[in-house]
Amino acid sequence: MPTLEDALPGYSLFNFVPPRPRTNVNGNPDEWEVMELAKIARFVMAQTAFEFGTFNGCTALVLSETVSGRVFTLDLANGMRPKLPRCA
Repeated sequence: MPTLEDALPGYSLFNFVPPRPRTNVNGNPDEWEVMELAKIARFVMAQTAFEFGTFNGCTALVLSETVSGRVFTLDLANGMRPKLPRCA
């Protein structure tokens, strides 16, 4: 199975040793996950980010400080369910 280093050569040069990831807290991803997203966005010099499942915008805020362009977000209103077929 390919690793992140396979997809982004040089990524491991940042020498960041993350804590063990936890499950999300109150709908937000763990801070480790947010920092990894920001690190990847900075590494690839992202100009645009698109976040699915915005919740309260904490991750979008971090991405807005990381990418050089715009951040787009998409979230469903409370009680809405996607009308897409489920993957098997």
